Amino acid sequence: MFIISYNTFKEAIRQRLILFSLLIALGLIVASKYLLRLDLGNDQIKFVFDFSSGALNFFGIIIAVVSTCSLIASEIENKTIITLLSKSVNSVDFVVGKYLGIVGVLGVFCLAVFISASAMLWFTAMSIDGASVNFFALFLYCVLQWLKLCMCVGVAIVICSLSKSFLFSVAISFMCVAICIMGETIAGLGGEDNIASIVAKYVMPNFQLLDVSEAFIKDNITLSNFGLLSAYALIYICACSMLATFFFSKRDF
Repeated sequence: MFIISYNTFKEAIRQRLILFSLLIALGLIVASKYLLRLDLGNDQIKFVFDFSSGALNFFGIIIAVVSTCSLIASEIENKTIITLLSKSVNSVDFVVGKYLGIVGVLGVFCLAVFISASAMLWFTAMSIDGASVNFFALFLYCVLQWLKLCMCVGVAIVICSLSKSFLFSVAISFMCVAICIMGETIAGLGGEDNIASIVAKYVMPNFQLLDVSEAFIKDNITLSNFGLLSAYALIYICACSMLATFFFSKRDF
């Protein structure tokens, strides 16, 4: 399992998409400080934070979905998964190994964004009298966003366990993420519930629970709330892993 995860991590970290996305995300975060042309007072801190959060989520979702689908679809299309599963490797080892490798890459991405965002927020706060930044709360926020991206990986792995095509897996995975985001937006605008929305509410991940940026930048977040949100994400991740393991164990390659 750990050999598979280590090789997956090395293979994923070499992908140009990940490096390209990371560089763009870090570039946008650094540029956020210099995009401020008006004296907004303490709102400058919120502007830099929102910019950093947007870069983390947008490029993080791209990395999570595309990396997962490419790494697993390549195993299926090249038939290397047959060699793996014919040895002393079962579907649990394969799924969990791939999962750990991909979320490890996402962890590096989130850590790089956290360091960059912390530096820009510190420079911004230094230029404002009486301004301060809760870096511990920012770290907890980045951890939750990492768990959110791990949930995206879970959705993508389940779809890959049913699909044989890379493009199909990517398209459906992005569609599922879009449904989650659009569903939350429609609910926030007062949209009516129907059978499809109710099913999606309980089957698809609830990203809105983890998008608590306003609370992290303004209020003190208790560790109990952080623990509950983390538990929800971990339960969903485990459920996706078990479902993908079941589908892979029943497939004929």
